[in-house]
Amino acid sequence: MKKLVVILLVFAALVGGGGLGAVYLYREGYFDPAGGSTFLVQVLPGEASDGSLKPVSKESVDRAIKALELRLDSAGEPMMRLRSRGEDRIEIHLPMTGEERVERVRAVIEQRDTLEFRLVRGEEQRIGCVVLPVKQVEGKPNDETELRVTNHADFAGKYVKKAFAILDPNKGWMIILRFDAEGTKLFGELTGAHTHERLAMVVNGEVISAPVLRDAITIGTAEISGRFTEREAKAVAAALETPLENPLKVLSVDAKPVTVGKSAP
Repeated sequence: MKKLVVILLVFAALVGGGGLGAVYLYREGYFDPAGGSTFLVQVLPGEASDGSLKPVSKESVDRAIKALELRLDSAGEPMMRLRSRGEDRIEIHLPMTGEERVERVRAVIEQRDTLEFRLVRGEEQRIGCVVLPVKQVEGKPNDETELRVTNHADFAGKYVKKAFAILDPNKGWMIILRFDAEGTKLFGELTGAHTHERLAMVVNGEVISAPVLRDAITIGTAEISGRFTEREAKAVAAALETPLENPLKVLSVDAKPVTVGKSAP
């Protein structure tokens, strides 16, 4: 019998599974989950700035694995095992089953959240503008259902260096953003040139908030607040911190009952 490298005893509550635990045995070069769900994920070609397709590389697969680790952990699935399979495949194993939970994890894997900052324009302006919906939250009525904004991103989410969700007692769940050095400079220039105007924070094509710029923001941080549930805030923050140049597609899910004491051969 090969020498055991890691023996990890995991007790995982199962969705509708009676709360049984599972023993996970991992050997060097050997991947043998005792039970749960295994996702086979394909890393697809990305799109370059000129519209051409960017082929999948080892680096893009490695970035995807790191991004998935953070996203799944933020989504409440910390006990994961990931490995690359071939040139463009990633295998993810989680000690859980249940159709609803599997579909939630699938959504986390495939999501491609986008963040943009766009200047809000008046109703009289038509050229160079587009109308976007304002995110609505049950129990938090908003008089604005849509806003006219610039038809391009005035500041892009690619400059986000760090993003995390916090619960503010007055504002609810919110996302704190920290920009890299270039983003800090550009955001300061944008906000300084448009003080007393509104700047819309757009996530996945929906306006989350559109505050009035009182002063130039030169400290390299921003907050998005007021329109999130806890799960949304954590998932979006994780996705914004780990943007993927290559989209991901779940090819298959193999679910096996989690059992107690089952070991690798």
